[in-house]
Amino acid sequence: MGAIVSTCAFPDVKSSYEPDDVDGLVFIPLGDKKHPDYQIAVKPLLKPGVNYTIIYSHGNAEDIGQLGTVSTFLSIELKCNVIVYDYPGYGLSSGKPSDKSLCMAALAVYRYATNTLKIPPESIISYGRSIGSVAATHIAFTHKNVAGLVLQSPLASAYRVVFKVKSTLLFDQFRNVDKVKTITTPVLIIHGRKDQIIPFHNAETLLANSPTAVTPLFLDNARHNNILSHFCVDLMLRLKRFVQFEIRKYSHSYTVTVPPQEIGLGRMGPSHISSSSFVGERRRLTDHSRRTTYTPASTLATGKDSESEEDEDIIASRMKFGKKNKKRDKMKESDVEEGVPTAAVLAAEKVALAHSSRSSTTADGESSTYLVEREEDSF
Repeated sequence: MGAIVSTCAFPDVKSSYEPDDVDGLVFIPLGDKKHPDYQIAVKPLLKPGVNYTIIYSHGNAEDIGQLGTVSTFLSIELKCNVIVYDYPGYGLSSGKPSDKSLCMAALAVYRYATNTLKIPPESIISYGRSIGSVAATHIAFTHKNVAGLVLQSPLASAYRVVFKVKSTLLFDQFRNVDKVKTITTPVLIIHGRKDQIIPFHNAETLLANSPTAVTPLFLDNARHNNILSHFCVDLMLRLKRFVQFEIRKYSHSYTVTVPPQEIGLGRMGPSHISSSSFVGERRRLTDHSRRTTYTPASTLATGKDSESEEDEDIIASRMKFGKKNKKRDKMKESDVEEGVPTAAVLAAEKVALAHSSRSSTTADGESSTYLVEREEDSF
């Protein structure tokens, strides 16, 4: 049973990058006593004088080579350090992926952050997407003093991806639902209701079993792989509120000693994507992202809406762009599918993005921007 689950969860994906493609790439020991020579690839994106560091655990069809735009987005918008890494068997990391090795890799990165980079545990946010939710949950489960846990499109357990069951079976793997019960740090769950890879009931199960869960972000029209590309504004605003108001406050900033060449340079650095391009794209996406649903936890429990205090970013965004959006709101429902812009809007956004953002060119000559998510992710 375990071998079948591992085969489905970890497809055979070739590395998308070479060592010279990623500036600041480091290799750290996995910590496997049976295989002491195993190492995993880690890419830290560090900024001096910030309050939080995100350890980002990716999906099962990704590696460091495809995470430059994601890490840059999180770093710029949330003003955080971001550390991305590859699981055993992914990218340039040695070993084979499994439930156990996934968790070992996550803890190895945590040790690297706290021991080598001297990052305080209380300032670490564990962030996992899809299968990465297993690694992220294990960090928060093992180290109770981390600042927060973010689970995007998570699975409750391997068996629950296929079946809607109430209790965990003995042979089940990736048991996030059992671990969140004892996690004491704030937990933010993000999921799309139209997710066909990891069904939405997984998020509901995790929410029901997490005693420290904050108001989740449940998106009516989101699927498994389009939350960043189609619901960027909702994602960013919810993450900002989580970082600024809901996780444990870390009162002072800290300085990370890191060689200059590792800060914001190369394919993976923020020099390719300016803050202005993010602001411009956020404005263009405001209209159709407003059509999504933000479901408070109290609504899920009582069925009634509760008043929630809006932060300044949301209020300013609505006041500034409300007039422009009124014209689009008058369009016929048949012309616009909820959460999806029309072809004309997409074309206009594409042209505007080409002029406003600084796209990076890879070694293969492919141009990439931050609004990219891989669609072949299994879970």
